[in-house]
Amino acid sequence: MIHQPQSSSSSSTNGPQQQPPPLPPNRHSIPYLGQLRNNSNGSNGSFNELTTTSIDLLQSPTSQQQQSSIMMMMMMNENNNNNNNNSNLNNKNIDEPIMNGSMNGMIKLSSNESSSFDHVDNKDQEIKLLEQQPTTSVNNNHGDDNDDDNNIPVVYGELVILGYNGCLPQGEKGRRRSKYQLQRRSRANGIKKSKHYTVKQPQTSKAIQDKEQHSISFTLSRSQAIIVEYQHDDDTDMFQIGRSSESPIDFVVIDTLMFEQQQQQMQLQQQQLQNRCLQSVQNGNIMSSSSSASSGSSLLQPSIKVAQQSTISRFACRILVDRRPPYCARIYAAGFDSSKNIFLGEKATKWQTNGEIDGLTTNGILIMHPKQSFLDNKWNNNNCQNDNDDDLEQKSLRYNGGNSSGAVWREVSVCGEIYSVRETRSASQKGIRIEQETNVLQDGTLIDLCGATLMWRSSDGLYRSPTKRLLEEMIDQLNASRPQCPVGLNTLVIPRKSISLGSADDKQPYVYLKCGHVQGLHDWGQNKHSNSRTCPMCFKSGPIVRLTMGIEPSFCTSSLMPNFAFNPCGHMASESTVKYWSKVLIPHGTNGFHAMCPFCAQPLQQAELGFVKLIFQ
Repeated sequence: MIHQPQSSSSSSTNGPQQQPPPLPPNRHSIPYLGQLRNNSNGSNGSFNELTTTSIDLLQSPTSQQQQSSIMMMMMMNENNNNNNNNSNLNNKNIDEPIMNGSMNGMIKLSSNESSSFDHVDNKDQEIKLLEQQPTTSVNNNHGDDNDDDNNIPVVYGELVILGYNGCLPQGEKGRRRSKYQLQRRSRANGIKKSKHYTVKQPQTSKAIQDKEQHSISFTLSRSQAIIVEYQHDDDTDMFQIGRSSESPIDFVVIDTLMFEQQQQQMQLQQQQLQNRCLQSVQNGNIMSSSSSASSGSSLLQPSIKVAQQSTISRFACRILVDRRPPYCARIYAAGFDSSKNIFLGEKATKWQTNGEIDGLTTNGILIMHPKQSFLDNKWNNNNCQNDNDDDLEQKSLRYNGGNSSGAVWREVSVCGEIYSVRETRSASQKGIRIEQETNVLQDGTLIDLCGATLMWRSSDGLYRSPTKRLLEEMIDQLNASRPQCPVGLNTLVIPRKSISLGSADDKQPYVYLKCGHVQGLHDWGQNKHSNSRTCPMCFKSGPIVRLTMGIEPSFCTSSLMPNFAFNPCGHMASESTVKYWSKVLIPHGTNGFHAMCPFCAQPLQQAELGFVKLIFQ
C-alpha cells in the first residue's frame, strides 16, 4: 500500500521530521538525491530529482523481484504518458521510501530523459579515460594518420634548450622558443636514401636544381662531387633545427647567454634607448609614443651583430621520427635548406667507406646519451648514504676534466654514424668510429650545437616527470611555512619567476653559499672590501645570492622538495637534480667542458660542490 506524505505542518506538530532513508552501500560519499520532495499538494519534484530517484532506485540494495518491477514500471510509464495504468501499478511490490504517495508522484522517465542521461554517463566515462591516459605517444598503438578518434596529437617528445627557466627572457614567439614539442604530422615528410652518383659540376646537376628533390652534395674537388639523392618516406616525420629563420627550420635556436649576460644586454639596450630618446629631444625631434615603442621593441630583440657572431649553423641538424610505435627518433648532422639541398664543401671533413660517403659539419653536432635513466629511482628514496664519497669523486673528476656522470660526448655524422669527438671542435681529422652506439635519442640525451645545448625528453619521460604545477605547489608549501630572516625578523617569500637584478624586495630570500642559511637582505656582516658576508647564524664568510625557483620541469630528475640550490646562481631544485647536473659537463668553447646550471647556463663553482643545501629558519 502506498502512503500519503506528511505535510510540513503535521510534521512540525506531531514530532520530529522523518529522517531520509540510509544511503546505499555504494553511495556513501555522494549526497542522497533519491527522496522526492514532500509537499502538501503531492506534486512531483524537479526533473533532476525524479531521474536521480530512478537511478538511485536501481542502485539501492533491493531484491530481484523489486528491480524487475521497477524496470517494468519505467517501461510502462515511458509508453503511456497518462495515468491509465494506476490499477496495474498498485499491485506491484514497491517500497515506501521510493514513492511519494499520490499517483501523480510516480517516477516517470521519458525516452528523451533516458538518452540524455546515457549521454552524460558516456561523457563522464570519456573524461575519466582522458584523465587516466596521458596525451602522449605511449598511448597510441596504431600508426595510421587517422587513428586518433578524439584528434589527440601524438607527441614524440620535446627539445628543451639549456639555460632558460621556463621561457625566453624576451618571451616565446613563433618558432623562437625555449622548447619545441615534436608531434606527428598530418602527412609524413620523412626521407630515405635513394641513390648516389658522381658528377663533375654539382651546381648544374638535375638533383641540385630540382627544388622538390632532397639531396646532399659532397664536394671532393673542383671537378668532382658525389650527390646522394633522397626519396619520400611515408613511415617517418622530419624535424629540422638551426639558427636560420627560413621555413624549413622547425625550431629556431640562437646562442645561449648566461643570466648575467642577458641582464647586461637588456640594461645596455635600455640605456641605448634612453640615449636615443634624449638625443632626439635635444635635437628637437620628439618621437611619438608609437615610434618610441617600436624603437624600444626593436632594441629588445637580438641585434644582427649578435646573430652574425653565432657559432650555430643556420641548418644545424635534423631529426627523423618513426610514425609507428615505439616512435624511435634519430638525429643527423646538417639540415636541408629552402632548396632541399645540403652542401659539404671541399674543405669539409668527409670520407668514403664501402662505396658509401659520409661527412661532418664545420663545428659538428655532439650528443651524449645518459649512462642510466634520467629519472633514476634511487633519487626518490632519499639515498644519501655516501654523500662524502660522492662529493670527493665529483671533485676529482672535475679537476681531471672527466665526466662524473659516466656518459661520454660523441659526434654524429651527416648520415647518422657515431664517432668520438675531434681534438678541437672544427678539426679536419674525424674521430674513431663507435660501432656500439647509435644516433637513436633517449630520454635525457643532450645535443650540443656549438653555442646552445638541447635536451631531448621522450613522451614517456615527460609523463613521469614533475609538472610545472607541482613545482609551483612546492613553492607555495615552502612559503606557507613562513620562513623568517633572523636579523630583520621579516617573512620571506620565494618568487616563482626570475626577478631582474636591479629590483629589491624585503621579502626576497638570499642564501649564504658557504653554509646554506637562508635570510633576507641586510647589512649585518657585510665586508666593504669584498663581496663576501658573514652569516649571523654560523659566522662563516662567503658570497650570498638571491634564491629563485627552477621552474622548468624538463630539467628536474625527481619530484622531491627543492631543498637545494645551485652554486653560484641560486636556482632551487631537488637534491637529485642538483647532483645530476653538477656531474654533467657541457661543451664550452672549442675544446672545453664545464658543469652549469640548466636553468640559467651559469657555470657552477669549481672549487665547491656546485650546490648547497638550504637551511630555512
